[in-house]
Amino acid sequence: MTADRRDAAAGTSPYLRVAVAGDSMRPTLDDGDWLLCRRVRGTVGVREGDVVVLERPDRPGLLIVKRVVRRAGEGWWVEGDNAAASDDSRLFGPVPDRFLVARVTARYWPRPRRV
Repeated sequence: MTADRRDAAAGTSPYLRVAVAGDSMRPTLDDGDWLLCRRVRGTVGVREGDVVVLERPDRPGLLIVKRVVRRAGEGWWVEGDNAAASDDSRLFGPVPDRFLVARVTARYWPRPRRV
């Protein structure tokens, strides 16, 4: 699942909006959902089970949305909720802290709800 970078580059706000593209987080998130996210720094504000926005370590500049499964050495093990449609840590390994961008706090479109 990729994320649209609409607000990600404008680092002035602690919040950013992300558009979901793809099916890797189904049934939690659907293609076309819009998310409200809070920026993070390293491990601060991230826990196991959180849905996060991160830069894919093997494809610089590509933002993806995944679930944090566990701490794995110097990084985070992340997976999509839909394993059959997800490129995640099973492919590229643990994600170093510096690649974490934000923690998803809510879906606000099409129907608002907590994630």
